[in-house]
Amino acid sequence: MSRLFRTFIALCCAAVLAHSAGCASSPVPYELPSPPSEAVRSRFGTIAVVPLPYAPRTQFTLPAKGALAGAGRKSAEWASSGFWGPLEGLTVCRGNEAVVCVPLFFSMAVVGGTLGGVAGGVTGAITAESKEKVEAAEAVLTEAASARRVQETLGERIVRQAVLRTQRHLELAVPANGGSETELFRALAARGVDTALEVGISDLVLAAPWETNPPLRLILDAQVKVVRIADARLLYDASFRYRGTERTFVAWAADNARPLNTDLERAYAALSEKIVDELFLLVILSPGSKPAKGDGP
Repeated sequence: MSRLFRTFIALCCAAVLAHSAGCASSPVPYELPSPPSEAVRSRFGTIAVVPLPYAPRTQFTLPAKGALAGAGRKSAEWASSGFWGPLEGLTVCRGNEAVVCVPLFFSMAVVGGTLGGVAGGVTGAITAESKEKVEAAEAVLTEAASARRVQETLGERIVRQAVLRTQRHLELAVPANGGSETELFRALAARGVDTALEVGISDLVLAAPWETNPPLRLILDAQVKVVRIADARLLYDASFRYRGTERTFVAWAADNARPLNTDLERAYAALSEKIVDELFLLVILSPGSKPAKGDGP
């Protein structure tokens, strides 16, 4: 029994203490789809870059607002870990030992959950930002995300990268306010443009686990479509994701959202470079590779 009891204690302590330290991970700048085939590229012709006519969806994972909310979040988190952690030890129960082993593990789970809830509540109350700080940061970040020319800026960077990396001169065609895609395509066709590269950021997210005051990572999802103007046929369709650095919510809003604006600049550079590479430079080397969406005659 002494061996089992020591095991129970160790599991409870490990479950509670595991949440007292954060985990760091290196940012992944982007995720890549498959490039278009050479057959698809041969039909691109003259290209106009058309930014999406709407703002990206924004979503922020808000931290706890104030000590009370912080205590509640961290208490629930640590209580859950403290309760379920010891129950993992049920796998050591064998044969006749189970009669004593199982109730003891459940008792330890109750103790672990209680201790975890108390410790988590204290920790959450200490680490939480004030309600005023969180609400002020939310206002700054919301304004910064909505005020920027996100779509046009990405389109401009793609035009620039195309010249630098491929010597191709793409035209930037910004949709008129209230204008339809049909009207835009008609105007592009009149200027001799063959295809429209529709591109833009669909989602701008500061994401994090539901914790008291977690570090949030900037994530941008970019959508790319190549459409043949003559018949509106989709030639290529892909999604790209940028994963940036991590900061706390209040830190992202510091100095009038300067950290957010800085990381967005990095996102434009990384996304535009990779979009140009995928569209014009990279090839599918493996014969068994899955063709890109829209690939066809």
